[in-house]
Amino acid sequence: MAIRHSLEPALPGAAIGAVAGVAAGGLTLLAGQPLGRAALSALALAVPLALCGGAYGLLIGRWLFRPGAFAPVALFWMVAFPMSRLIQESLAGVGMRDGVLSFLAYQAMVSVGFAIGFVWLHERLTVRRR
Repeated sequence: MAIRHSLEPALPGAAIGAVAGVAAGGLTLLAGQPLGRAALSALALAVPLALCGGAYGLLIGRWLFRPGAFAPVALFWMVAFPMSRLIQESLAGVGMRDGVLSFLAYQAMVSVGFAIGFVWLHERLTVRRR
């Protein structure tokens, strides 16, 4: 029972991360890639994003991040999102034609938008305790 209560704050973030990864796989399918590549792409992004989203929820649960504070979340995702994308591209993609550093720099810029959406969704999905 104690483990359940300690892991409960991780569920909304993990769910958001998993859904984001699956959505990316759906976009891969819409882009005309074969079903197998789209499924691999979805899985290769959903797992790291779910783990990072769950870690974010645990950090909020331990009061290391304040709910609604954007700067720490942006910094967290500025590291977590590019690493998740690097894992995905290493397993399923061909998006690093210009080199790893430029790929990671671009993903760090994109991560700020992901962080905005993540905070917004997390605040609406998380049960408030009083």
